[in-house]
Amino acid sequence: MNSTEQKLALEVEHYLNLARGNYFTVWAMYILSVGASVLATVFAATGSPEKVRLAVLAAVPAIVLLVNNTFKFNARSQWHYEKKRRLDSLLRLSEAGAAGTTPPEVAAEWNRIDEDMDKRWPGWGELPKAPIHDG
Repeated sequence: MNSTEQKLALEVEHYLNLARGNYFTVWAMYILSVGASVLATVFAATGSPEKVRLAVLAAVPAIVLLVNNTFKFNARSQWHYEKKRRLDSLLRLSEAGAAGTTPPEVAAEWNRIDEDMDKRWPGWGELPKAPIHDG
């Protein structure tokens, strides 16, 4: 494995870790949201005198929704998985000695992948906007 392949292998591992982190964050947020909703329902149904706790639990799903829509963990997870797959494919071709996979050619393709993926980064969420009507 040459130095370009070693660096590429490290990038593949890096994006796999980022994808998994975002994926597990989405699931943790769903679990938190559902759990808080269930507890709030139980507290409301049993007439629990813990009104502050009930209010906090009732607010959690909305906070989770806001955070998830802002940080777009699912979209970012998919983005990281796609980048990992594309880099992994390039690495496998290079390791197999396929045509067009000299270190400079691999570096050039890697740059193209980075450029293409950067254009598709999910970014931050936006607040809904009213459509603009002319006339």
